[in-house]
Amino acid sequence: MNISLNWLKQYIEGSDRIDPRELGLKLTMSTVEVESVKSSGENLDNIVVGQVKRISPHPNADRLKLVVVNIGLPPACAGMAQAGDEEVIVVCGGINLKEKMLVALALPGARVRWHGEGELIELKPTSVRGVESFGMICASGEIGLGAEFPAKEKSEILDLTDLNLQIGRSLGEQLKTGDVVFEIDNKSLTNRPDLWGHYGLAREVAAIYGLKLKELNLNKTKAGKGKKIKVKVANSRFCSRYSAVAIDGIKVGESPTWLKERLSSIGQKPINNIVDITNYVMFDLGQPLHAFAAEKIVDDEIIVRTAHEGEKLVTLDKLERNLTAHDLVIADKEKAIALAGIMGALDFEVEVGTTSVVIESANFDATCVRKTGQRLGLRTEASMRFEKSLDPNLVELALRKTIDLILEIIPGSAVVSEVIDEQDFRLNHGPLDLTWDFIDQRIGQKIEHEKIIQTLQRLGFVVKDNKFGLSVRIPSWRATKD
Repeated sequence: MNISLNWLKQYIEGSDRIDPRELGLKLTMSTVEVESVKSSGENLDNIVVGQVKRISPHPNADRLKLVVVNIGLPPACAGMAQAGDEEVIVVCGGINLKEKMLVALALPGARVRWHGEGELIELKPTSVRGVESFGMICASGEIGLGAEFPAKEKSEILDLTDLNLQIGRSLGEQLKTGDVVFEIDNKSLTNRPDLWGHYGLAREVAAIYGLKLKELNLNKTKAGKGKKIKVKVANSRFCSRYSAVAIDGIKVGESPTWLKERLSSIGQKPINNIVDITNYVMFDLGQPLHAFAAEKIVDDEIIVRTAHEGEKLVTLDKLERNLTAHDLVIADKEKAIALAGIMGALDFEVEVGTTSVVIESANFDATCVRKTGQRLGLRTEASMRFEKSLDPNLVELALRKTIDLILEIIPGSAVVSEVIDEQDFRLNHGPLDLTWDFIDQRIGQKIEHEKIIQTLQRLGFVVKDNKFGLSVRIPSWRATKD
């Protein structure tokens, strides 16, 4: 799992004094294993944003192309253009090249990793199969942006078209690099469902440094009118909480720059504003959500049930899934519309033209999700989190934040239903009674009582102390699997 330091810092007061390398070590020693600490966008000197103007075949190589790139005449290139006053010719073998595409162009003097591997190599003007090539159109991994912009296929170059960037200007300056990304070992998070989002990890970091965690200030959703959603949870054992709301006035399109940059910083590719918002909230709070195209749900009724033996469902990855009676699905009156906690159905995908959505926020049984995912060979960011036994109280927080973001980002959008919230769960909050002798023996060293109390309180535990020990009430985010 990738964690952005800038993202963490927005939730911690006084976070400017946190040193990234030190934090990586402290997290490893106290909480979870940090596999790597990488500065985002290292070595972006002499790399500019270019726009593809024309593409033609290479005369001496079938797999290469001659690409005319508009570079807006950066100072280093003045007087050196080959195809026009603002253009250079570059030889490139990228499989996804297209005209008007914005690309990362490494100019002579830039340092890149060839195919994203090995040591950094300084570029020089060179001849490729008999044609002079001025620079290199780069893949994300070749310039240290593989985590922020993961490539789907080999030989895929970095496509910057969806970002609001100026041609000819430094790529590093425009991406506002300076973030640090921590790669966390997923296995070390197995018993800590509260750490699968930035806010939960920020709580841990704040406790480590003795800093204050900022509270989540979320608006209370006001019910709307116009659509009456009905929800029936037919299997509360596999679904302990299910919330849904309808939002109309949706215009599916590109997300704002800040949202795309936030997702890109942790290696997630922006898709559209609705999908990006639900993904952002998942990586922020740790609670997966799903958006359905509302107009496709028969009679606005949602049923949470086990699948019929042999029932089929085409998921968003365009594969047909054969289901069993052990699988949990979200359905309308006619058919399944999602594989609960794993992936939605292709027929109910939010796409350009969708004007109304139903947002789902729910808590699904960890074992049920894990077994279905294993049987189908299908694991997603959502299923990985549900497999860890999430706090059911996250359902409401995540839905409220998602609603806030949609109303903020999409002008004219409005809640047009009540917020449905079907729930059937209990958590063991304790309290746990501990003696000081027990604590000392378990830890193996003497720690000041006041320090123990303060640490627990910073982590969200409610502590009452006495001369014999502590009475500790467990917060909901530590009461499901820890």
